[in-house]
Amino acid sequence: MKIAIIGAGAVGSFIAGKLNQAGVKAVLIGRSAQIEVIKSRGLIIQQAGGENVIPLKALPRLDQKYDVVIFATRLRDLEQAFQDNHHFLEHCSILTVQSGVQGANILSCHFEPQEIIDSQFFSQCTSAEPGVVHLKKMGEWWLGKRFAPSDKPLHAIAELLGEAFVVRVEPQIGAVKWHALLVDLIYGLPALIRVPVAQTYQDQQACRITTGILKEAVHILCLANIPLAEFEPFDKKKFMRLAEIQLDQASRSFYNDFIRGGRWHSVGCLSHHWQHGAEKEVDFLNGEVYQVARSMRMEAPCNRLMVDLVHEQENRAQRFSLSEIEKRFQALIA
Repeated sequence: MKIAIIGAGAVGSFIAGKLNQAGVKAVLIGRSAQIEVIKSRGLIIQQAGGENVIPLKALPRLDQKYDVVIFATRLRDLEQAFQDNHHFLEHCSILTVQSGVQGANILSCHFEPQEIIDSQFFSQCTSAEPGVVHLKKMGEWWLGKRFAPSDKPLHAIAELLGEAFVVRVEPQIGAVKWHALLVDLIYGLPALIRVPVAQTYQDQQACRITTGILKEAVHILCLANIPLAEFEPFDKKKFMRLAEIQLDQASRSFYNDFIRGGRWHSVGCLSHHWQHGAEKEVDFLNGEVYQVARSMRMEAPCNRLMVDLVHEQENRAQRFSLSEIEKRFQALIA
C-alpha cells in the first residue's frame, strides 16, 4: 500500500518517521518551511536514548493517488488540508489522528463513511522546530470505524501500521475519543498558566476548578447518552464517580485518582499548541462539551469559561496567573 501523511507537525512527522524507519515507505505532506528542512537533513526523532535521523520523502502537496491517507493536521486545519489535496483523494482509505472527536465528522462531508477510519494515538510527542520531533512517551495506536463495522480493509491497514506501532482495532472508537477528550480537559488549566500538571494541582483550588470542569462534562455527556470507554489509567468508573459526589470530595478524589503518582507529560501537548497560536483547538475540547450542552438547551458554564479564557489569552501580553483564573471561576465552583 502507498501511504501519505498530511500534516508535518509533531504527530504527523513522528508517524512518517517511524513508518519509514520500519521499512514502510510513507510520504509526508507539510508546509514549505517544514518540508525544506526535512528534505535537506532528514527528520530527527529525539528520545531518552538519543536521536535518529530518518530520510523520507516530503512534499507540499499530494503528487499522486495513495491507498491510505492519514490526516494528522490540527482539527482547525483539517478542511483546508482536504481542499489543498482533494485532486488525489478519491478511492482511498482515510485515517484521522486528531485530538477531540470531530475529525471523522469533518471529513465525512467529503468521503463515504465506510472509507473513514478514526483513531486515538496514545504516543506523546512535541515539535519545537520543523523537522525535529521529541518523543515523550511511546503508546499504542487504536483504530476503528465510527460509521461502519470493522472490515478487512481496516484490519489490513492496522497490520501495515503494526510494522512500526503497537496497533489495536477498537470497535468502540467513538467512546475512546470521548474518553480521551475528558483526559485532555485535565491538561487545560496547566496549559493555560504554563505550569506542569503535577505542580498546578498541588493547589487545592486548581483541583476544584478542573474537577468542576470534569463533573460538568461527564454530567452533560451522560445526559446526551454519549458513551465513554473502559481503559486505564483513567477508567470510566473514576470519571463517573467525580460526577456523582460533592465538589469538595470530588476534588480530593480527582487529586488522588488522577494526579498523585501519575506520569503526566509536563504541561501537556495543549500548551505546545497554544504557544504556537492554536488557541482555537480549545473549541474542539472544552468547546465540544459546551456545544453538546447547547444542543440539549443546557448550559456548561465551567467549560464555556475555559474556552473564553483561552481566547482572551490570544490578546494578552502576559499569561494568566492561577489566582486570576481562580477569581473567574469562584462563583461557578463555590
